Amino acid sequence: MSRIPPIKITPIKLIIPAMFALTLFPVFYKIEAQDLKLPQCQDEEIVNTVVDFFISESVWSAYGESKIKEMINSSIHTANLTLKNSCVPMRRQSGKLYQVDMTIQAFDPDLASYRNQLLRVTEPTIIKEITQKPNHYYALVVDDLPDDILGKTDVYLDPQFLILSDQAEKYTLEHELGHLANAWHDDTSWNSSLSKYLEEYTPDAHKNELHAYARGYNCAGRRTIMSQSSVYYLQLPIYSSPDIFFGDETCGDHEHADNARQLREYARRLKDKMKNNV
Repeated sequence: MSRIPPIKITPIKLIIPAMFALTLFPVFYKIEAQDLKLPQCQDEEIVNTVVDFFISESVWSAYGESKIKEMINSSIHTANLTLKNSCVPMRRQSGKLYQVDMTIQAFDPDLASYRNQLLRVTEPTIIKEITQKPNHYYALVVDDLPDDILGKTDVYLDPQFLILSDQAEKYTLEHELGHLANAWHDDTSWNSSLSKYLEEYTPDAHKNELHAYARGYNCAGRRTIMSQSSVYYLQLPIYSSPDIFFGDETCGDHEHADNARQLREYARRLKDKMKNNV
């Protein structure tokens, strides 16, 4: 096999808009914002996070810089709206944009294959600087994911790395970042799947980060951000929470669907990591 030569990466400053996880989303429609009833949030220190984006050359060529910025701006805006609505003391911020050669020899590359290729073609200090900061993430945008997969993460492979499809919707970025905070989908077999995941896949050091309440929810025929129910097409910019209502229907459950709590706890742990990382 011939060695793939590294490509020169050009950084561009811009405002930028699980567990193994696959994100599959249908088309989104406009929601009736006036029907969304949000709680009064407690005053807490906001944890700032940064997302750097690595755009494959084929995506860059197909869309161009202006369109890429537009799509990422929309994703970051939606992420921050979701966090604010859910009383999560965390904010997504602008990072850097890189153009990279993501030519992969594997026929059916998995998450690790994409990450390894990114590490091969990227100046080593770039990824190293990102991973040394617990509040930094790096997102790879590609155009060769299967049509129904819009995002991928694996918190145990790399808790700061995610992949987005060029077809990703504005909710996909925060959905994948939610997975990196151990937020789950609306799994009807939650009890058995959680037990299996804890037993077979979760390192001992991370078992206390998985909770039965950390899953998505559907309310009033709509989906919270971590829900992947194929029955509901309307998406709400919220994490599941028993304190949030759409109309008269609650959008969560204290015991089985409170991803907003999961994200708040994650934000607090992240804040402690940042203080210890100084």
